[in-house]
Parts: sequence; structure tokens; C-alpha cells
Amino acid sequence: MNKHSVLLLTAGIAMTTSIQAHDVWLEGERGNLRVVYGHVGELQAYDPDKVKAVRAYNDSGKDVDIRAETNDHSMRVKPAGEAGMITVEYDNGYWTKIDATTWENQSKRRFDNYLDASHSLKYNKNLLSWSNEYKQPTGLSFEIVPLENPLAVRAGDKVTLQVYYQGKPLADAGVEVHGFDDSFKTDAQGKVEVPLNAKHDLQHIAAYYRYDVPGHLDADEVSLTANLVFHTR
Repeated sequence: MNKHSVLLLTAGIAMTTSIQAHDVWLEGERGNLRVVYGHVGELQAYDPDKVKAVRAYNDSGKDVDIRAETNDHSMRVKPAGEAGMITVEYDNGYWTKIDATTWENQSKRRFDNYLDASHSLKYNKNLLSWSNEYKQPTGLSFEIVPLENPLAVRAGDKVTLQVYYQGKPLADAGVEVHGFDDSFKTDAQGKVEVPLNAKHDLQHIAAYYRYDVPGHLDADEVSLTANLVFHTR
């Protein structure tokens, strides 16, 4: 599958908040989609400079040109053709926990004392239609790949997925489905079967992975999130 970057930007906004379970995905109509940030049902403003790349693919797995429009707190994307899948790469920057409830969107080097420090990277995949081409990884650093057509699966039933890190299946990745309290783990091949939310047509599935970066000047670990978002019929 070709990978064509249509948007490369730079980062940075300072704010105090919790970053747990915050995510990035697309909402809206196919020809006028907006990049949103936050929780499902609870969105927040964000700096669009944190969006590093947006890519679109048609049902043949070929690149589709996509145009981005930004203001101070959001971004809209408009595919030029019939995009069946769109991906978003989002660098949420360095986050340092300075007390039990407060995170700062800054490097740990800014603080004399802190509890935790991470570099937060988020990867989003939106399915607008289905093609067997989408059973293959796109080349995102961290991504969820559907191994069957999730748009044809009824809400409440299960779908099989595979989680990839750096192009290889990732074992023991944590996976969550919006609307379920239970979490799931990928097997040795990076595969996992998860239920779909029967109460909502919007399906939001997220995978998580962290790793330490000893000696890094700005963070102690990298925190990766990948999500797969689509609507059941």
C-alpha cells in the first residue's frame, strides 16, 4: 500500500490536564471531516500543529489527495476523491506529572521534581468504507488492522483485529472498546477478538503500548495509542 504524506506540521501547546484515555479521530461527513481530540462524547480544543500527517486511501489501497483547513483550535480535512480509509498521526508532546492529579504539557526538564514523564504519540485509523486492501498495515508506527470487514459486523458481535508496532505484530498489547469496562490483550501473533458496542453505531477501539527511554532528557517513557474508528450499519 502506498504511503503519501499530505500534511507535515510542527508541535506545541501548553495546558494542564489529565492525558489518560484522550484520543484523536475524525467526525463528520465523508467530504467534510474534522479531526477531534478528547474522549468519546467529551471533546476538547487542541492545537492543530500537533497533527503531523493525514493520509487518505481509496478502496484499491491507492493514495487520495486530501486538503486540510485549520483554525486556532481545530482542523478539517477534505479528501479530493473517494477515500475509504483515512489515517491521522498526532504528536501530543511531552507530558510531566507533577503531583497526584496534575499533568503539564511540558518536558520533565522544566521541573525540579516530578512523578512521571512521557512522550505521547497517537495514531488514528478511520474506516469510511471497506476493501480487503485494508487488511494490510499502512506503515503507521503503531496501528490496528482489521482482519475482516468490521462494517459488516453487527454491533454486539465480535471482530478480529491485529495490532502492529513498527510493521510487526505486537503481542500483549492492551486493547479497549468504548462502552466496555473489560480490557483485552493481543496474543503472540498480535491478534485479538473484541466485541462491538451494541449501544452505539460509532465503534471506537484503542490499543496501548508503552516503553521506557532511559537517559532521555525530556521523558522517561513513550506512550503510544492507536485507534480504529468506524460506524456499524
